[in-house]
Amino acid sequence: MPSGRIHELANTLFLVGLGSLVGAIGGDPASPSFIAFAGGYLTGTFLITPDLDLAGKGNPRPLKRWGPLAFLWLPYGRVSAHRGLSHTWLAGPILRLVYLGVLLLPAPVLLGVELTTKGQEALTLLGPPAFLGYLASQWGHLLLDGVPLRPVGASKRRRKRWVR
Repeated sequence: MPSGRIHELANTLFLVGLGSLVGAIGGDPASPSFIAFAGGYLTGTFLITPDLDLAGKGNPRPLKRWGPLAFLWLPYGRVSAHRGLSHTWLAGPILRLVYLGVLLLPAPVLLGVELTTKGQEALTLLGPPAFLGYLASQWGHLLLDGVPLRPVGASKRRRKRWVR
């Protein structure tokens, strides 16, 4: 299993390569959509990673980056087994976003912040590429960890059930 530094280096190199590829084929790596993708990707690489399941059991690099807010991830780390549900292809990444969303849900109300129409439009336009960037970073992490695309033996079970 690679170290946190290796995960970060590999993910960063992939993003630089992707930006170069987008530019080479005539796309604009400075477009709002690509910047949103890159923002989600970097957030998933450096802040909201599968290794946050180590919070409270170790001192993972992403947890340190949360600074005084690192305590937010301690309950998540306590209930998550390392390389358990947190290291799955869809449930893990979505679970981390839902967990953080539930924690941050009261913040706008407490701060008296309201999302404007322009903010809602930007979220609608840039949210999907940011989410895809986040997912891509999580999947890069899982690939480096050697997590199989489907559970071991899943195809055999399916074949036995449907083929008679």
